[in-house]
Amino acid sequence: MGSWANYLYRWTNRQAVLLLLLLINSVVIGLLPHYGSLAMAFGAIFVNGIGGGAFESAIGVWLIEMWPAYPLTILQSVGFMYGIVSL
Repeated sequence: MGSWANYLYRWTNRQAVLLLLLLINSVVIGLLPHYGSLAMAFGAIFVNGIGGGAFESAIGVWLIEMWPAYPLTILQSVGFMYGIVSL
C-alpha cells in the first residue's frame, strides 16, 4: 500500500513528502509505549508500515534518477547495506 504513494510524488515535492513520512514514522514509534490499547498500537504500526513502504519506493525512484547509467548497481548496494544493518 505504501508504494501507491508514488502517485503522490508526481504532484508534490518528493523531499517534503519524505520528510513528512519520516516525521510520522518517528512519532508513531516514539509514542508506541503510550498507546492505551493493543488495537490502537496495531493501528499505529499499520500506519508506520504504510509510511515505510512509501519511503522505500521514493528512495528507489530517487536513486534511479540520480544514477541513470547504473541504477541496478546502486539499488543492489542499498539492499546490501540494509541487510548488513539488520544483522
